[in-house]
Amino acid sequence: MGHRPKALLRRNGQPLWLALLQALHAAGVRESVLVTGHHQAAVQADVAQHRAECPHPLRPVHNPTPDVGLNEGLPGSLAAGLLACPPGATVLVLVSDLVALQAGDVAELMAAHAKRPQQSLATLPLVNGTPGHPVVLSPEAVQALLASASGSATDTAGSTANFGGFKAWRAQHPQQVHLYTTANAHFVADADTPQDLQALALSERLHLTW
Repeated sequence: MGHRPKALLRRNGQPLWLALLQALHAAGVRESVLVTGHHQAAVQADVAQHRAECPHPLRPVHNPTPDVGLNEGLPGSLAAGLLACPPGATVLVLVSDLVALQAGDVAELMAAHAKRPQQSLATLPLVNGTPGHPVVLSPEAVQALLASASGSATDTAGSTANFGGFKAWRAQHPQQVHLYTTANAHFVADADTPQDLQALALSERLHLTW
């Protein structure tokens, strides 16, 4: 979107990454990892500027090869983020442009994860057939994904170029992913174009600016 990091969008005057961090905190999250890619310097500068407003510890992690792998490098960013998480933690994975996500949405998803079938290791929100975010990973799911990443072929830069991330793992282990069917559009309300921003600002009554 104009070669600008969507994490730096302002939602009602607040950086989007910070608004999401505060929503996670209000829902019970007490530690977060922020994975950067192409816009590392800009994002880290903004984090430094607003560090005092962070409600809990935030650890920046950089994916040096964001264009490697499927889905424009998202699997590599997932692997970097999971490696930075404390062992044994339940992890919520979300993209940085969920402009409408609120604490109540996160609490709803966590409640669904707590009631998931016994064989399920992860919970994925599904809105009108569309997969959304966040994704909730049990400690066992985190271990399985990291094992998949470590087993992938690496290139000369050390990148797990063949790691397919959560999407590939879900395709290989569908019985281990609980599909939480919901009408809550906040789980899929991302912003990929300026037109998306305009539509979401109107539908969600948000003030979205750069």
